[in-house]
Amino acid sequence: MVNKFVKRLNSGLIELMPDRVISRLGEKYIAGHSLEEGITYMHQRWMNDRVMTTFDILGEDSHTVEEADEKMQAYLKAIQMIQALSVPCGYHYHDRPFSISVKPSSICVVNEIPEQDMVQVSKETPLLRRLQELLKAAEDIPLTLDREDHRYTALSLQAEILVRQQGYYHFGGVSQSMLDRTEMDLKSSYRWTKYPFPKDWKRNRMCIGIYDEPEEIAVQKKKEMKERLYRDVSLAFELGIYPEIATHDLKLIKSIVEDLVKPHSREGRCEFQVLKGPAVVKEIEAYLKEEGLALREYAPVEIHSGDGFPYMHRRLKANPRLVRNGMADMLYQLVH
Repeated sequence: MVNKFVKRLNSGLIELMPDRVISRLGEKYIAGHSLEEGITYMHQRWMNDRVMTTFDILGEDSHTVEEADEKMQAYLKAIQMIQALSVPCGYHYHDRPFSISVKPSSICVVNEIPEQDMVQVSKETPLLRRLQELLKAAEDIPLTLDREDHRYTALSLQAEILVRQQGYYHFGGVSQSMLDRTEMDLKSSYRWTKYPFPKDWKRNRMCIGIYDEPEEIAVQKKKEMKERLYRDVSLAFELGIYPEIATHDLKLIKSIVEDLVKPHSREGRCEFQVLKGPAVVKEIEAYLKEEGLALREYAPVEIHSGDGFPYMHRRLKANPRLVRNGMADMLYQLVH
């Protein structure tokens, strides 16, 4: 009850904040304000810390074909820049230091269908064709289709299956443990569907989910979401796929490592993923290095001022501590 009250209080406080304050508080969550800054950050993170990264361009909800086309060109340019780094990599995904993440609403114009509680991609910006173009350009760079709110689930899931069936082994999807349908979706995608490449090349990011979803289709308590995430990772290993476990809960990470990874010699058959920004990332990074396990950090960039605002807004709503600490720091700077 107390946690729910604090969450509501934090959300209300953020809604009252000016955009410039949210942007300043959320600055630590982004890797740069240009493609060049983002790629440089990724390269340094790997060369200095041996931490892998996944690149993303912020600014979902492209409202026009021109906006979607611009994002596509930016991704294609980013892929060329990553390839130009010429960093050696091996067979397995944990040997690939850089990957790409992309949202459907970024590279496509998406129309809402309220009566069906879903979305539809415009014919001018077909999702499947755009993914094919990016995957062909990326060659062996892993590319993940980010999962947005529940209205995108069916759209994204269908695209994931079709793309893999076409042989794009370096393509990955995402599942959100808070949604009631996730366990069945995982079985549908990885147990009951055949693909023309080895099963250990099938890759899926597993997270709780950041969107406010209706209680009719999703659990509302963090404890249940985390229990489901543990279940999903266990199922992933059972299905023989490569899980990308995205969580900042160190206790949960340790449980997964001790219960699911070590006993079955699964080192190298999974990786853990975190966001850039949260203070706990350093602790997670230290623990995983000690255990010899792979870590990948989400490194999004904002190429137009304000494009990162929705992302920063979501992150701040999910992290009351960052809001408190950031406001205290800003107040200190004003006073001194």
